[in-house]
Amino acid sequence: MPIDLSAIIKENQIIVFVVQSKSYSKHLESITKAAIGLKNNLCYVSLNKPYKVLKRGLENAGVPTEKIRFVDAVSSKVGSMTPDDNVIFISSPQALTEMSISINKCLGLKDMGIVLFDSLSTLLVYEEASNVVRFVHSIISTFRVKERSCIFTMLKEDLKEELVKDLGMFADKIEEID
Repeated sequence: MPIDLSAIIKENQIIVFVVQSKSYSKHLESITKAAIGLKNNLCYVSLNKPYKVLKRGLENAGVPTEKIRFVDAVSSKVGSMTPDDNVIFISSPQALTEMSISINKCLGLKDMGIVLFDSLSTLLVYEEASNVVRFVHSIISTFRVKERSCIFTMLKEDLKEELVKDLGMFADKIEEID
């Protein structure tokens, strides 16, 4: 039986979706659509794809990108930063303070209901698991205080017991999607 993404997002403030790499893009599109459908506007933090590529892919999947504000940690690395009102460029996925400040800017926007963080697996390429846990705990605290929702994604193949156990202390729901 397929999982009801909308119900999970509606019933939980902080969610971690664990997805297999072979179906990651498809599920990420579904998660994005469900989040926008429930929370109206979305802040999409991308550590995987440059803004232009991500936006085009989401539009092709029927996702209303005009309801998304992007935080892009990839474009500066590949030199493709084209100014746009819908994106905040940060210097790299390692710039955790800069990322946190950019996420807070998004949370300050009118009707910004939810943040989608793509992905914790990518962050683990750049940072030790303990640093990722500290960073995630810090931004989750911000979401809780501001009464905003957040969805983190993670590849099933990148599961590290320590990280998932620690995230379980902070998240309302950890959901595996096949």
